[in-house]
Amino acid sequence: MTDTTTKSTHMTYGEFINSPEIKNYFGRRYVNWAPELEAIATKKSILDDDISDQTAFAKVFQSIKFSWLGLLFGLFWYAYHNGKGWQAFLAVVVAINLIDIVFLEGAYGGYIAVSTAAYCALFMKGWIFASKSNEMSKNGQLTLGSWGRVFLAIALFFVPLCLAIIFLT
Repeated sequence: MTDTTTKSTHMTYGEFINSPEIKNYFGRRYVNWAPELEAIATKKSILDDDISDQTAFAKVFQSIKFSWLGLLFGLFWYAYHNGKGWQAFLAVVVAINLIDIVFLEGAYGGYIAVSTAAYCALFMKGWIFASKSNEMSKNGQLTLGSWGRVFLAIALFFVPLCLAIIFLT
């Protein structure tokens, strides 16, 4: 029997894509995700790189792969997957929206929403892949998706914006 921590520190991206951990993480959706992850790894030429390699992580994190779920659900989808830095991303989006509401009277709200959705649509699959590979290299296991994180993200997104609107009217 092998130790998962030891196994994870010596796993390549190619092995990670075909690992039981990632298969269990995505479950029945693995058949859809595996080709997408492999396409990202192949495009970035990192299939043989170790998942703990920070240069390979940066390449994956910067990869562009369109995602309808990223377009429709954006940072909430990223929070569900416990993506690396989802709290910081959420804080930045909320801060930009608050600045728009408080100082610009909401004049740019539509532009902010569309640009955030487009950004998520383009980068979210790579971010999830990078986050999960980083999680595997550090912990030797993957944190499952959580609706609790989604509800927390929704609350952290809407409560400050609603309070700003209420206090400004």
